[in-house]
Amino acid sequence: MIKAYYMIPLMTSLLPLNGWAKDLDKNDSNKNNARQEQGETSGDLHAFVRKNYAGTRLVTDVKGTQHYIKGTVGEKNGWFHIDSGAISSCITRHGVQFFGLTTRDTNETVIGIGGAEKKRLAKVPAFRVGPHINIGEVELTVYAGKGTQSGILIDGKPVKNCGQVGIDILQPARALIDYKTDRLHYPSTKKAPDIIAKAAELGWVRVPLTKAGQGSTHQVVQVTINGRKGSFVLDTGAQQSVISSKFAKEAGIDSMPSPVKAVGIGDGQSAIRIGSVDKLEIGSFKLQDYPMLVIDLNAINVDQFDGIIGSEFLFASQAIYDIGSASLFLEPKTIPLHESMLMAGKFGISPEKLAKKVSENNVILALAVESFSVLPKVEVTASYGQAYMAARVHAKIVKSFKADKGTDYPEGGEFSFVTVIPRVKGEAAIRDNLMKTLARNPEKIVFLSVGKDGQITPSPASGSIYTDSPLRRRDLQQAINGVDPK
Repeated sequence: MIKAYYMIPLMTSLLPLNGWAKDLDKNDSNKNNARQEQGETSGDLHAFVRKNYAGTRLVTDVKGTQHYIKGTVGEKNGWFHIDSGAISSCITRHGVQFFGLTTRDTNETVIGIGGAEKKRLAKVPAFRVGPHINIGEVELTVYAGKGTQSGILIDGKPVKNCGQVGIDILQPARALIDYKTDRLHYPSTKKAPDIIAKAAELGWVRVPLTKAGQGSTHQVVQVTINGRKGSFVLDTGAQQSVISSKFAKEAGIDSMPSPVKAVGIGDGQSAIRIGSVDKLEIGSFKLQDYPMLVIDLNAINVDQFDGIIGSEFLFASQAIYDIGSASLFLEPKTIPLHESMLMAGKFGISPEKLAKKVSENNVILALAVESFSVLPKVEVTASYGQAYMAARVHAKIVKSFKADKGTDYPEGGEFSFVTVIPRVKGEAAIRDNLMKTLARNPEKIVFLSVGKDGQITPSPASGSIYTDSPLRRRDLQQAINGVDPK
């Protein structure tokens, strides 16, 4: 997430790489096998990166929208948030306590998320990020914010965030983040592999990034929304993409108010509106009905950009973000947005199909998911290659939008149905995956067909749509009332 920390010149170096990749792959075999099942082949750019770069695994938070990397201070390991929007790496108050660090006050003030406070520095001895990005002894700013990232699970156990790895470490290390394999890579030699040529050979879209301005380290991507061009910061620390209210008005973006407020640099706050972009283009990569938050960026002191492209886009597109060459690599394909959005926009179906769903189903419910139980023998593969397994979802009814034929589905009542989740191996991985699905999609709208005998058609999974958006609810209500939801 974009922050105004003071830049600390860090001297990074790579430790010897010989023999390390083999050892890491051995320890990481379960994750690699799961990724191979999800469609990674020797002919794609992900496999090229895995083969030609050194790297280490990253873990995600329970929402599946943020990456964390293991960092070492002395001989003790902790987990650090990967945040390309932070111009300077920092350490949290928990990290100071966890590593037993000493701090000193300064006469300066540092502005962070939620307000300004007196700048404190922590002396960090023998700091290393991953197995080979060696920082050495350094003083890091103690995180100036009223909260820290949370919800990290490592092998099924909750852990706290120790700090943030910012662009000041990622750029000198020529870091590359693979959002399909959840790995951070970097060249193992002085000359990096020619990933740009390989991407062109494989037909991938390469989007060049530029600096935000003289002296800035932020990397900016040119985005076209509804035909209007704008400059957006590419920020791995932002959980959701954001568009400025001024640009949204100029681009004619439909939006609705939300009770949530955005807190930015300093003590600025801005009301959040939830919008849906009719057409978004990044290079030759195109999306339709893409959800974005609409915020007055001036109110939170981030008004030098037209918006932010956040991590939900990177995860959804399974992008490769090469910080070293200032490139974003995208594979032209259909993105299953409903699985990847933290804040959903419009339905991922056309108004005509939504109206057809409403007419074909006599029960439409909004559910709050409470728990899952896996059905290991049921597996399906989507048209875009993703493998899924089935799970029975246990939920409570939040609202009944439609309940024909005398059916009774009271608010607060218990309900269960079958859905699908991305297929992974291992009990811990399945549990983590279910928790991420639950955290990312707290509500679900389900379309059900109930027969004359009162029995539910035994395939409700295909008729369910994730949602937490007023725009989706409005479109659904209009379809139920016979109004074309455009």
